[in-house]
Amino acid sequence: MSLFQWGYVERQKGELRVDSSAEAALTEAVKNGVEVILCLDKGNWHYAPTPNSPDRTKDLMETYSNNPGTPHGWQTMLLEHPPQLEGFLNYVRFMVRHFKDRVRYFEIWNEWGPYSYEGASRYVQLLKEAIPVIRSEYPQAKIIPASPGWLQSVPDWNQHGFSFFRALADAGLLSQVDALGFHPFYDPSHQDSYLLSFVDDFRRFKKFVEQQGFKGNEYFASEWDFFTAYPHSDLRGYVEREKHSEMQKAIYSSRLSIIFAYLGIVNLWNETFQTMQTMRGLSLFRNTFSNEMICPTQPEVFYYMARTLSTILADARGTDLPVTLKEVRSGVGSGPGSSRVVEHYGFVRNGGEKLIAFWLPGYTDENGRDHAYLTVDLDVEGVSSEGASIVDVLNGVEKPLKADRMSRGTVIRKLKVRSWPLIVRLHG
Repeated sequence: MSLFQWGYVERQKGELRVDSSAEAALTEAVKNGVEVILCLDKGNWHYAPTPNSPDRTKDLMETYSNNPGTPHGWQTMLLEHPPQLEGFLNYVRFMVRHFKDRVRYFEIWNEWGPYSYEGASRYVQLLKEAIPVIRSEYPQAKIIPASPGWLQSVPDWNQHGFSFFRALADAGLLSQVDALGFHPFYDPSHQDSYLLSFVDDFRRFKKFVEQQGFKGNEYFASEWDFFTAYPHSDLRGYVEREKHSEMQKAIYSSRLSIIFAYLGIVNLWNETFQTMQTMRGLSLFRNTFSNEMICPTQPEVFYYMARTLSTILADARGTDLPVTLKEVRSGVGSGPGSSRVVEHYGFVRNGGEKLIAFWLPGYTDENGRDHAYLTVDLDVEGVSSEGASIVDVLNGVEKPLKADRMSRGTVIRKLKVRSWPLIVRLHG
């Protein structure tokens, strides 16, 4: 949904030109340290068997519906109508040449479907044609194949899961690309089996692609989100979804952001700007309505939590720390015989500082009421700390902690574990 799509760049056949305002926005972002992934996407009616000039009052809002009425739309036309493919490759060449001083990452198409072995086998034809075009213009470019919508491990390899990437592997293309993207979650339930098994699934996936020749070691969760809509939608496909409040969306999203960081996955929220899909509520900003010339927007809770996480995890990488979280039975909020598991992940920063992020997994209510916590002692074996502090990701505050240095390592006593992430920093 951008002015960098082929149909907007080549509005007149044979004249490729990037919209000046869109280019200025990209250039400003790059000057401020933003790495851009430029997705080269969609078809162009000028190269269709029956050329058509789309209605310019609609095409900005109908980028997905404005396509040929054939199965798989522009994808089929690219593969079955040679002028469309030739035109697309000319567009790819133009965009790489035009932006190679500002953009390193180029993604070839978005969500090529279906996300199956068969669908990816069709996509292979396009990727084989596009890779040498990009390399000829910019040998140092980072090439990303189209991001499929799921990464779930399932028994049947011909269905979703790893099957899309398996087709690329069988075609010998995983060794020719530099990064892999996928769109893992769209508003999952907190009980979703794929969400609960994601850490193990991703590790299996990473091992698989590395065995198949992928050497890039860069992975992008290039679209994911949780929804919150006020009021909740009564449309089919939405009414049966688990309903998330803004606070629940923020807590679930911050947990998943930490898991991505732990696994070394680049985290790209979808969609930061979109405040008018009122049946979803998927933005970092509260839903608004097109009833004024200028629609004011306000950040949601997760906007601030994401900002805090981006700050504290900026130079952190995931690592397995010898952490024990032992429940204090007499602690307030831990009932008799309580044995809830605390989910936790370790990180190390460039200067050697250790971080432990932790929370109570599962359902969180709207208010995070006082009974929804455990009191635990945190024991980090073999790590001597020169002090400690704790970051409350929800409220954006940091406070000092008393850390006891023991012969076996560091112990911090009587921490209250909540449903939202808390992060302990072990200094030094």
